[in-house]
Amino acid sequence: MRPSPAVGSPLLTATHIATHIASPLRLGGQLALATVRLGIFAAMVVFALVLTLVVRAAASLAPEAVGLRCGQAIIHGFCRAAAALFAVRITQRGPQPQPGSLIVANHRSYLDIIALGALQPCFLLGKHEVSRWPLIGLAARAAGILFVRRDHAQSRRSAQDAVATRLEAGFSVVSFPEGTTSASAIPGRFHAGLFHRVVGRPVPVVAATLRPEGDHLDWVGDATFLDHLFRLATGLRHRFEVVFSAALDAEAWPDGHTLRDEAWQRVARPTPPPPRRPDDFDWLRAPLVRESRFSSHGGRFRIRVLDQPGLWMSSDQLAALHADLLRVAAGAMDEVPDYGVFSGRRAAFRNRVIAVAYDREQRSPVAFTAMVYLPLETEARVEPLIHLGLTMIARSHRGQRLQTPLFKRIFLLPVFNQRRLGFQITSIAASPAGVGATSDYFLDVFPSYRGDTRRQPHHLDVARQVLGRFRNEFGCSARAIFDPGTFVVHGSNDVHGGGAHQFIKEDPVSHYRVEACNRFCRETLDYAGGDELFQVGRVHMLWSLLASRASRRRARQA
Repeated sequence: MRPSPAVGSPLLTATHIATHIASPLRLGGQLALATVRLGIFAAMVVFALVLTLVVRAAASLAPEAVGLRCGQAIIHGFCRAAAALFAVRITQRGPQPQPGSLIVANHRSYLDIIALGALQPCFLLGKHEVSRWPLIGLAARAAGILFVRRDHAQSRRSAQDAVATRLEAGFSVVSFPEGTTSASAIPGRFHAGLFHRVVGRPVPVVAATLRPEGDHLDWVGDATFLDHLFRLATGLRHRFEVVFSAALDAEAWPDGHTLRDEAWQRVARPTPPPPRRPDDFDWLRAPLVRESRFSSHGGRFRIRVLDQPGLWMSSDQLAALHADLLRVAAGAMDEVPDYGVFSGRRAAFRNRVIAVAYDREQRSPVAFTAMVYLPLETEARVEPLIHLGLTMIARSHRGQRLQTPLFKRIFLLPVFNQRRLGFQITSIAASPAGVGATSDYFLDVFPSYRGDTRRQPHHLDVARQVLGRFRNEFGCSARAIFDPGTFVVHGSNDVHGGGAHQFIKEDPVSHYRVEACNRFCRETLDYAGGDELFQVGRVHMLWSLLASRASRRRARQA
């Protein structure tokens, strides 16, 4: 132990002097730091308000979702900037909530909003009093934050309806069902109103447990907002932990009270995330834009594109989509297959992108293409691959070039939602139309009917991964034999191994416009034996467009 300075010694005198000097210096430094931070924070609030008003005015002519998406982005950016300004280090545990989630959490202080808003693009449901705060309340309302008077029944119903509308549009919403702040690690009783509103709907309910480090971050008692904010601004650093539990599917719960109780349990006693399962979709981003609509052929056809509809559609909506696909299939084939989307199971729609063409005059679906997201393991990471899946066109509408607009439109949502310009693609087909379209509209495709692409190691690696793990996704028989030299899958449609035997026939209307492709398929495939050709390539939004134009030029020259 180091000896203490003797009484009256010069060292003791120096220690006293240093202590008396350091204390006011420390206080002065804290005051200066707080002043700078609060000044910057006020400027951030004003900037966010002006930016929100300008953006909302600019987006006033666009659909409402555009303005809301801009407001959500501003909230997310503001929360991230505020966390950095006040040196709040946020640690996340558990899986990231997907867009369109209802996030329910315990409430310790307004820092909860900053922490959750920084981690997850979202809207918030706050108490009505905050909407009246100078600047902050105005900026919050302009950005799209929702408010509720908890003592007013009509206000509660309106807020619940607004939350449900945001969730259906794919926006996550944060709610604090306690209705007040608490310093306890165990939250108070949750109000059940919002749980009643979402139960029975395909809404992920995510319990978030908020754990600030230190009682000084709790905003409870008689402390005013400015008092607490000043205390926060004087700190050098703060730590905040957010634990997300696994999502609850609100559609699977019998009533709101039961759902509320389970959510409370998960907030009070968060469970560690379960081990990753092979069918987890953590490699696939949930869609920011769920649906888009286009016109084609001078407005004669309406094209509807849906990204991962099994993730967000209600049971009634999914049943209607399933009925549309069956109607197209019945008009295209003598016997409808029973795998994939034809089964009607929600899981089959979870990892699919579907484009459906509707005839405006007949008011009926006449064509569709259904693509499948699959995980591709590379040396660096797992990334999404797109299997081109199945394209069906009703016999009454064949020869009207519907496949091209379907293909052009369907890739827009994956590119936007997965934040990628390109994907690896695969396809398996016996029809010359399918083989030819894949060869001509995509890049580096092997095999191609033109024979102008050499097989590379990655072609074989992708083929073996997909055929080794995901045959059930596209109706390929488990007994089928893959030829690594020709990429022919012998017996792919064999019914005994689960293959789609309905395709075992040579359909003359599926011929391709290039006779060389028709000849290539006849010479390569045994139609009667159920053979199909497996193709591997890639798609890129720019280069694939150029490849498509080159294909059309070749067709005109032929």
